[in-house]
Amino acid sequence: MKWFKYSFLLFSILGLSLSFVSCGGDENPRAIVKVVKMDSNGVEWPQNNAEVRFDLPEGTSLPQLISFAQKPKLTDMNGEVEYEVDYDGVINIIATFGDAAESCGQGVIIFTTNEVYQEKVRLSACYE
Repeated sequence: MKWFKYSFLLFSILGLSLSFVSCGGDENPRAIVKVVKMDSNGVEWPQNNAEVRFDLPEGTSLPQLISFAQKPKLTDMNGEVEYEVDYDGVINIIATFGDAAESCGQGVIIFTTNEVYQEKVRLSACYE
């Protein structure tokens, strides 16, 4: 009977501690975009100072997404930019580099609450 009392106490403490962990707030959806170039041997390297912007469908009305579409972010030394948004969703992205967009690439970001999505965009010659 003594083991029952202690096991009940242990399970009660475990249950309470798990309930506090699950009560933490949800984290906003985040994404990391890595922009790379590839040489003729197929070796990739990060592209810093590439512009990354959202390519939104017509009629989008969320100000935060419109802001990301109108104001591109530049990749850092690791070729990365990070986004955090308020809503779940799927967004097309466009990355460009150089004068007159000499190289470009496209990708898709999937924003999901409590997750960090990673997308790699490979730059190549732009064709109209």
